[in-house]
Amino acid sequence: MRTIYRNGAVYTGELPLCRAFVVEDGRFICAGSDEDALAMKEPGDEVTDLKGRFVCAGFNDSHMHLLNYGNALGAADLSQHTQSLSGMKEYMKEFIREQSPKPGTWVRGRGWNHDYFEDERRFPNRRDLDMISTEHPICLTRTCGHACVVNTMALRLAGITGNTPQVEGGLYEVDESGEPNGIFRENAMDLIYGCLPEPAKEDIKEMILAASKALNRYGVTSSQTDDLLAFNNVPYERVLEAYRELDAEGRMTVRVYEQSQFTTLDGLKAFVEKTAETFGTIESRMETACSLRDLTGAVVVMTGVEDVVAGKEKKFIVRNGHPWMARITGSGCMLDGLMGAFCGLYGEPGLAGLTEEAAVTALSAHGLCGELAAAETAKRGGGTGTFRMYLLDKMSLLDDGTLERGKKIEIR
Repeated sequence: MRTIYRNGAVYTGELPLCRAFVVEDGRFICAGSDEDALAMKEPGDEVTDLKGRFVCAGFNDSHMHLLNYGNALGAADLSQHTQSLSGMKEYMKEFIREQSPKPGTWVRGRGWNHDYFEDERRFPNRRDLDMISTEHPICLTRTCGHACVVNTMALRLAGITGNTPQVEGGLYEVDESGEPNGIFRENAMDLIYGCLPEPAKEDIKEMILAASKALNRYGVTSSQTDDLLAFNNVPYERVLEAYRELDAEGRMTVRVYEQSQFTTLDGLKAFVEKTAETFGTIESRMETACSLRDLTGAVVVMTGVEDVVAGKEKKFIVRNGHPWMARITGSGCMLDGLMGAFCGLYGEPGLAGLTEEAAVTALSAHGLCGELAAAETAKRGGGTGTFRMYLLDKMSLLDDGTLERGKKIEIR
């Protein structure tokens, strides 16, 4: 059965706008005038009057954390209450009164930004949050997601004192007496997040659905996301199971492309071996792609959670430094170590054999360092490919050493 949509303003990527389109089995089979669409009508087909509404393809969010977003939707929204520190504290008191959580239950919020505080332009600290409540552990995450602040009760539950070792890649701040002041940055936030209640698979599914519904409201129908390590007390398999079950149930309303970010060699190796059991080995996927590449317009090579597309132009699409393991290595800042890990696990033929153009995207100066490591590995192995690199932000953070490395590789 077909569905005919007429009397609209339909944007197909070109002008002028169309007035109608026809959908069959989830695919567009016609876009044109009302007459064109209605001419395809058969008995039993449905006709929907768009009443002049605008129609376009769904938007794609190219960088988000869908599961974290869904989790945040269940917390206090501080983005609307960040005009002042005092105002934020008053809102949190009101939030607790409205929610009426049991004593000892964690209270979370996200979205504060001290740059917008009009009374005191500083980070809140544990004493500020103690003024909100001493009956609940409180964790309020900054709008960027790279810092959080907790109250004294949360510090006590987490067992964090001035003698707690600092975390590599992050830090917790201390006051003049050397005791934690409640502010945690970057990786140190895991000291707190690890104490939060562990979400079950059904909880994760509800977070995904909540996030998807919110995205759909803005017209977003697909996204690139990073969810597998969203909770440091939840195994990534549980997250994948939640996604797969929702997909099997027909409840997914956002097409998800998952970045698989692992920060240890053991975690990366386990993931690669597990996905190989399901989708085949790296070598077999490479052989399939190479044999089909000249025969088809585009070859999709499964990596377990991400697709790599190689077209007739014989251009590899390289994500995060490895031409066949799209996004499996995580953010660029980890690639210096992980590229060595890949070569140690599987050898260098995938990179050394790179003889065609590779497109590389580096999100930051740290990311570029990782991409350079990939290029250097390929060159050492005799690769003759040209690397096209794009640096999207933080250009000012590049040091002379990084620039010198780039000069030794042909970059366009």
